[in-house]
Amino acid sequence: MSNLNYEKLGIKIREYRLKNKLTQEKLAEIVNLSPRYIAFIENGYKVPKLETFINILNALNASADYVLEDSINYKSKEKIYLIEDKLKTLPSKYQKEILDILDCIIENYKK
Repeated sequence: MSNLNYEKLGIKIREYRLKNKLTQEKLAEIVNLSPRYIAFIENGYKVPKLETFINILNALNASADYVLEDSINYKSKEKIYLIEDKLKTLPSKYQKEILDILDCIIENYKK
């Protein structure tokens, strides 16, 4: 039995599609699928095969970690990579502030 939440996966794909200002029709054209199949994925009725999923993520410049985060139990290293990806989207000033805070927290735990 799969722990994959199809509805949440579809919501995340829709979120990226809208962020990229694409219609379901345009995304379907890019990844060579029918608009109806894209709608089924976004509504949680279907889950794409791995190759199709990767094509969709590439077309949307989407992070698999983010799209799957509600269905995957992260190990610490994977979570670190996700945080690193999120940090990269912030201006360097905020990156430094967050890293300084993390340093303080880590030092506190060492005591």
